[in-house]
Amino acid sequence: MYHYCLTNTYSFSSSSRDTIAFLDQKDRIIAVAVGRPTGQDGGGDWADVERGVRAALLELQKDFNFREHHERRGDYQSATYGISFGGGQKRPGMLKMSDRNQEVFKTFLDNPYVQRMVGYSESAFASYFPNVYREYVQLFARMADRYPGFEPPMGSHGHFAAMSGNVRRAQTYLHLDEMNKANGICPIFNTGNFDPVKGGHLILQQLGVVVEFPPGTVMLIPSATLVHGNVAIQEHEERESITLYTAGGLFRWAEYGFRTEKDLKAKYPERWAAELKDRKGRWARAVAQYSTPYSLINDRKEALSQIRNDLNSMINHAG
Repeated sequence: MYHYCLTNTYSFSSSSRDTIAFLDQKDRIIAVAVGRPTGQDGGGDWADVERGVRAALLELQKDFNFREHHERRGDYQSATYGISFGGGQKRPGMLKMSDRNQEVFKTFLDNPYVQRMVGYSESAFASYFPNVYREYVQLFARMADRYPGFEPPMGSHGHFAAMSGNVRRAQTYLHLDEMNKANGICPIFNTGNFDPVKGGHLILQQLGVVVEFPPGTVMLIPSATLVHGNVAIQEHEERESITLYTAGGLFRWAEYGFRTEKDLKAKYPERWAAELKDRKGRWARAVAQYSTPYSLINDRKEALSQIRNDLNSMINHAG
């Protein structure tokens, strides 16, 4: 079952098997509370997945040197793994961590429950934001074509550059993740031991929405565009979460011909001038990638066809 929620709605209860799509004033799908899969399959019941992911997160907390957050996002611990780009880097690279931490996080990613959660998040992303999803697939395909031996950080589990595991009463203040792609989608998986009616809700400020966020739920939001945060849980409760994301700088780096903005300005001034001119309409083009309930089925078909064509073209070019 699907519910489409307009922006004048203040609160919504997310039942376990219903999917709720939140629309902007032009009926574009801008956020989604994804319903749990129905029935059982080879991966087991979804409640088992939620418990398995939480157990893996708590095990990760024991073995990994988590970073403390005491800043604008909240007061909790997090561990981040994946590709970064920014802060003066000349090309993207894996986030720096000790060899031990790297092995510990890889073990976490190989957990079958974590794999299923990432795979389901990716499927939901492709289903509700097919045009944006195509850009993510295209980015990784271009990186693999440019750099033989390139390995996606999530392995075969998803087209996201990085993952953040958040523990110790993970709840955030209202904030934006400005470094992420402007129209990019960030899946957030929620788990823990708390009452979702009394706390842990996801706040989407511009939409005027507060949605219940029970353990085991996946939310899809453009975290660089929508101000978001959580309602506090009770003092005796625990909450953990996993966020998947890709930095906007990775897309720009690829668009600039696999070079930094500084290099583009210095070596290709005419192309840089064209880039500045192109930026004037970039935001309108970015949000136009969001589907409406009426265009969604056709957008899925077209995006899948374009992904196939893009990949075949790259394969033929490599051959």
